[in-house]
Amino acid sequence: MKNGSDVRHLSFIAAFIVVSFMAWLGWSITSLGNTNSFSFSRVLGSNTEQKNGERTRVLSVIDGDTFILEDGRKVRLIGIDAPAQGKPYYDEAKWELMKLILHKEVSLLKDKSEGDKEGRLLRYVYVDDTLVNEKMLKSGLAKVLTLPPDVAQSQLFLSAERAAREKHVGMWNDR
Repeated sequence: MKNGSDVRHLSFIAAFIVVSFMAWLGWSITSLGNTNSFSFSRVLGSNTEQKNGERTRVLSVIDGDTFILEDGRKVRLIGIDAPAQGKPYYDEAKWELMKLILHKEVSLLKDKSEGDKEGRLLRYVYVDDTLVNEKMLKSGLAKVLTLPPDVAQSQLFLSAERAAREKHVGMWNDR
């Protein structure tokens, strides 16, 4: 290996292969049952009216909390705020979101609001069983942004951010 970037590159490839295999295995097991739609009971509990989200593909990623769907609609992740362009950790947050969702099928789940004042859909986003909003917080590449009325996951998100701070990951690494 020439340097640390080669090791990181190989580590990323190895992780990608393992995660892909695990996702394939999970999909194979769940496909044995009737899974025509994705269940979000883990997210909003059994009291909610909306159990299933819209499934669609991601065309591009704008930044660490916003992306564009294949049909051109923009989506903003509910409950998080990733660094803006020109700020520390902007590139890392955008790259992480790209790794998580770019060109993948995602499930979109609405809380209370349909969209924001900029015309973006506000959604909780899943790739398989991974809540992307929470994953960005756990990686330390976003902060909690609680804006009522979309607060169904605020406690989960606060816990995820707290864990990232305690582990000193991402923007919490005290550099």
